[in-house]
Amino acid sequence: MPGFATAAPSALFDDNLGTGGALHLTRCIDTLRCTAPAQIDATFAAIEAARAAGHWVAIAAAYELGYALEPCLAALRPHTPTPLLQAWVFADASCLDAAGCAHLLGPESTPAGLLDLHPAIERADYLAAVRQVQA
Repeated sequence: MPGFATAAPSALFDDNLGTGGALHLTRCIDTLRCTAPAQIDATFAAIEAARAAGHWVAIAAAYELGYALEPCLAALRPHTPTPLLQAWVFADASCLDAAGCAHLLGPESTPAGLLDLHPAIERADYLAAVRQVQA
């Protein structure tokens, strides 16, 4: 049974520079959420404390976090319900080789990324639109 079939949070980081394996983080012990600029320092402090305690941390940062980190852009930050930053603190990490990674993902996994792209407009129409913008 693939490990991703469970509801337990985990994180899988692909090692595309090495042997084709991955780093698998398991046993999530905490979740940190930063929803406002005033929480940024405390959230980063909690992340550093978790790392200092020997834990592994996976972070998902929203694009809007950049507005909050740069004072001259703060007023331009769009207000969305999406957290600026989320972090998951894991107690365990293991390195998986390519076979272990394939087993974890299981046969039902599908490729991620940009697949089978086709232009929505003809090339001549696209070039005409570019010329109009440039004019």
